[in-house]
Amino acid sequence: MVLDYKAIAKRIKFTREEKKIQIKDIAKKLETRESFFENLEKGNVTINLETLVKISEILDVSIDYLVIGQEKNKFLEKDFADILAKCTKEQENFIYEIAELVVQMNL
Repeated sequence: MVLDYKAIAKRIKFTREEKKIQIKDIAKKLETRESFFENLEKGNVTINLETLVKISEILDVSIDYLVIGQEKNKFLEKDFADILAKCTKEQENFIYEIAELVVQMNL
């Protein structure tokens, strides 16, 4: 899979602007220069996986979204985690067994 750095850059910029985060704030958290991040958002530089992970954490989006434009349903994951947090170990095991059956039966 070849990464489309221009598309990644567009998604980073869109998300940053949507969340009203300034370039200087991200650059500071990344411990880099503002000019580097500006060039990154223009698609003029490539980034390594470590930097991509840090950006996704700062912007609170998945790497899936930044790389391919699709994000896992974070709300569903959070809701499910909240439910499991209220369960006993036996209830967690029961839920797990049901989930396995659903997958096996292609439901």
